[in-house]
Amino acid sequence: MFGYCIAVVEIGLFAITSYGIRKRFKPLQEIQWFSYYWFMMTILTFVWECAYIFDFDQISLMGRALIDTKKHVWTMEYDLSYVFPWKLARIFYAEYGAYADREYLGLTDEWSKTVESSHAIFCGLFSLFTLLLKMSDNVSSFNICLGISMGSQFMNSLLYMINYYYQSYDKDNINYITDAFPAGEFFLKRGFMYVNVFWLICPAFTMIYYLLFNSSYYKNHNKKQNHYRNIKYPPPYDKN
Repeated sequence: MFGYCIAVVEIGLFAITSYGIRKRFKPLQEIQWFSYYWFMMTILTFVWECAYIFDFDQISLMGRALIDTKKHVWTMEYDLSYVFPWKLARIFYAEYGAYADREYLGLTDEWSKTVESSHAIFCGLFSLFTLLLKMSDNVSSFNICLGISMGSQFMNSLLYMINYYYQSYDKDNINYITDAFPAGEFFLKRGFMYVNVFWLICPAFTMIYYLLFNSSYYKNHNKKQNHYRNIKYPPPYDKN
């Protein structure tokens, strides 16, 4: 199968699996649907990131081969086993390292491992905890883990993208814009970088939604409590 077919099948399996899990566990249906699927995507990303760290040497070699041959993984053929997340991560990060951020190939330092491992721990794991806490009906801890996972993801992506932008204009950096590694207008020649926009917008949406939702919920809850407190009940009946 071509690389792009592998990616389509992977996303399809992800959508079906996520839908099935949500259908099976009723508490998960109470989570806003877009936020739920983004939590699941963040958990899937956790698997990709672990695979990237453990298979780093192989991914680095694959990425360098792509640079030398000027090929893209999307038009190369792979066996069906690459639909497994830990194998898809190899071609995903090889492509990303070759044509978006070459620090991901470890050509200069291990900054990319720091970015991926911190995202895996504070975003991926805490997204998993968020769903588990929702299933156990632990509302306060659910909100805490939601804030940690989505807040960390937003800041991780924001700082990464800003740092990458400055790297592109630093002549001593591997990501410096050159004829051999062009960026084009609005970085369109490094279009794979735009995947990071999802890791910026989606957590922002989830945090804003739940901030407004919780504010509305507690406001209505307090109104109900005050209503019941203000009710004047008749005195108890005295049989004597």
